[in-house]
Amino acid sequence: MPRIRAKVFVAQFILCLAPLLLTSHDSEIAVLAAATPLQVSDSSVDVQKADDLFERQKWSEARAHYDSIKASNSETKRHIASRTIVCSLNLEDWNDALQRAVRFKKTQKLKIWSAWPGYYYWPQRDPKLDKLLNYIAHLEVTRNLLVTIRGKYTSDKGDEFQNRLDEETISLNFEMLRVLDPDNIRPQEYGGWNSGYDSIDWWWEGVRSADDSDRRYYRYGKGVPANSENGPVFLSTPAQYNSELTRAKKILFLLKEIQGIDHTKSKKHTARTLLHRADLNRRLYGPIKDPAWRKAVFYYQYADRPTFGKSRNDASLKPLQKLEDNESRLIVRINLIEKSITVEIPSCGGCF
Repeated sequence: MPRIRAKVFVAQFILCLAPLLLTSHDSEIAVLAAATPLQVSDSSVDVQKADDLFERQKWSEARAHYDSIKASNSETKRHIASRTIVCSLNLEDWNDALQRAVRFKKTQKLKIWSAWPGYYYWPQRDPKLDKLLNYIAHLEVTRNLLVTIRGKYTSDKGDEFQNRLDEETISLNFEMLRVLDPDNIRPQEYGGWNSGYDSIDWWWEGVRSADDSDRRYYRYGKGVPANSENGPVFLSTPAQYNSELTRAKKILFLLKEIQGIDHTKSKKHTARTLLHRADLNRRLYGPIKDPAWRKAVFYYQYADRPTFGKSRNDASLKPLQKLEDNESRLIVRINLIEKSITVEIPSCGGCF
């Protein structure tokens, strides 16, 4: 009997409390609805109306109307992000413009690689390659937005907003470097003939002398293209960035730009770029493509000690064990004939 009375009391309490709960919930919804702008479709009519306000330089009204459009495709999202940022810049709402660019960057993520370290690579086939290229295009759109903000903002260097803009640009550049050169993240463990590096022949795209190759050393890469003086080619950094640049040119520009806007006392961002470039130098001009060096590495891993057999050295070349820290033996292609030479590699800073 007491249990029945308790249940009846609980039921009556809930019935009495329900109207109060509903009233409170309704009031919360009303507040949320008032704070949230009306979401409409991304039809051409809505976009056209916002564009009309934009063309008439009604910056505040245009931005508000763009914000009310619920974009469902990437093209419309890019259009809205670009136009709203221009509106904020004309309103001198610098923080809002930067926040919009950062939010746009986060609207797309790349998920083609395993979470395990060492499984980053440049895919050779669809559909992963298409996803990667689309993501790079998305990052380049974000970069254009940041460039637009930088071009409009006029103030003394070193102020708070300028530093935030530089930090966001550096963050974006490092993300672009991650996807443009995924081989920079090497496997933690490797053995046998595997050096831990994939081929980097893509670096020489657009270099005329890079078309020559010799099948004798194809498994180690095509070698380094030769310049007019029959020496190894060192690519120069482009003055400006554009989407038509090769992967190598994009990487060189992004690395140099980070160095120019790194305002940290420790220069931590510059240090990362120098480390990346040192890794590039190792892959491009290091002894990795020297068959004798590969054999030496294999037997070092096999015997746990270095071996310096005569078969690993060419009489015309400096022995591997006598190379200086800034020297390397590599294959340079000259008129379809590959020859091994010993070269001095410029320092990381001098390569830019």
